[in-house]
Amino acid sequence: MTRMFLIVVLVVFAVTIPSGASAGKKPICRSKSDPMLLSFQGNDSFKLIGYDFYDLLNTNKVPKGLDWITNEADRKKPSYEPFFDMLKKNGVNFTRCFVWDGWANDLFCWKRMDSANDPVKQGERYALVDLSQFDDRFWTRARKALEYASKKGVVVEVTLYDRCGVDSDSISPHRWSFHPWNPDNSVPGTIGSDLVPRGMERGIPHIYDIKNPKIKGLHEAYLRKWVEETKGLDNVIFEIENEGYVGYEFNSFVAKYLRNELKCSFLIAVNTFDDKDECHAIPEVDIIADHGPKSPVEVDKLLADWSKFGKVIVVDTDGWRTSEESYDTSLRVAQRALDKNMHYNHKARSIKPCGDTGKRYVELMADLRPRPKDKAVYRLRSDEVNRKIIDITLDDKNLENGLKLDLQWDGSGDGWTKVVERQGKNGRVNTNGPRGQKGRSIYFDVDDGYVFKGDRPKVVIEVDYYDDKPGELVLEYDAVGDNDFQHKTLAFNCKGTTDWQRATWRIEDAYFGNRCGTHADFGVRRPDGSEIVIRQVRVEKLAGS
Repeated sequence: MTRMFLIVVLVVFAVTIPSGASAGKKPICRSKSDPMLLSFQGNDSFKLIGYDFYDLLNTNKVPKGLDWITNEADRKKPSYEPFFDMLKKNGVNFTRCFVWDGWANDLFCWKRMDSANDPVKQGERYALVDLSQFDDRFWTRARKALEYASKKGVVVEVTLYDRCGVDSDSISPHRWSFHPWNPDNSVPGTIGSDLVPRGMERGIPHIYDIKNPKIKGLHEAYLRKWVEETKGLDNVIFEIENEGYVGYEFNSFVAKYLRNELKCSFLIAVNTFDDKDECHAIPEVDIIADHGPKSPVEVDKLLADWSKFGKVIVVDTDGWRTSEESYDTSLRVAQRALDKNMHYNHKARSIKPCGDTGKRYVELMADLRPRPKDKAVYRLRSDEVNRKIIDITLDDKNLENGLKLDLQWDGSGDGWTKVVERQGKNGRVNTNGPRGQKGRSIYFDVDDGYVFKGDRPKVVIEVDYYDDKPGELVLEYDAVGDNDFQHKTLAFNCKGTTDWQRATWRIEDAYFGNRCGTHADFGVRRPDGSEIVIRQVRVEKLAGS
């Protein structure tokens, strides 16, 4: 045990200054003119507009669903070069890279020891890891990628830790089972082989135990290595952890060690689900981020809640699984954040064209405008807030006027639809999902500028449906109430006329806080989950609302 601890101590001090480090570049920093903005490469009102590929520093492999390489000449280059070229071309100046995870099963920060006896994990060969040594292959690639990004004016947020990467494989493959700090993945006899208890389903919370000298020493060596390897660069931000649950103690340890012990000049970011207020208030922290689905109104609320910290605020679509399908909404969120002197980052999920635009999401980001005075495609208009009626007509291409069909992602349990024809008119019918999920309801999302969280609770909802059989048609809606999911239902009696009919519901307690379905405000279904075909839906504000 003593011998292994000494190895950690040696690793802490056995660092080298990169030979390619350049001097004289001023690192990205807080703006002197506005504490919510940044200063970078001569721009003192710099706003982050980001597009992510997490594994960029860990592998040259690009999955088909995200393949940004469009010509054969670029395929001969490191994948980060055409990636940063693409960002530059579309006005994107920021990306996040995860560097601690093992799911790419390629380059790790620590040395991998190839042998004839490498284990096979989930059908893939896995070379074991020696945590007492860093891997020059990873660090050489990382340094070159960061330097190239700087030439393109792109800031890279290095996410030092990731809760998802050390969580259970029951959530997604290649998590803890592939992580370098899993003792099952260490070369026998090296320091990692008895780092944490064996046989654990997940690495949380053991690998964050900074009271354990061995674990703390490995963290310190890892952080020191990052500071040394990035010296002389101007475009690095260190994010402590992605979506962390370890809370204040670990975040404070990392922030203080980076800033006070290692004299790190780069900005430090926090992105946590636990102890948010405490972590955001850490003096050494410069940037705070929020993940998940948003609306323009929720951006305003986030600013109101977090401005007290006096930090840079980033709105991030990570966790918003339909952000690319509902591209118009997420880009309006992006523009709203930029207009409020906040920052925006998008997690890339697909290179498919968005709707009928013929463009990928990253190409649509070229229409975002950092300055409020510039004309912007996705900026909210004042007339949208003052509308009395919103509506949608459902077809192959939905006609949306303040009301949207709630789009699903592969894991959604309900809300799937397809186009059908009845009596010469098209509409949408509930259908099963791609993984056999039983589709029962059709969900709709009200524009948050129209009604949001009970600010105009009195509305009438009208639904034009195909009346194929007698029975009830049920409206489920997000109602005013103390619970996080305060759903109410109202029934309409169908007569079975085998023709198009209209159902009407009057509501006086509409909350519409996006808590129905995936991210919707109300839905319609038959009680038995049978077929329901809808063509048009209208929502009207009532007097006194």
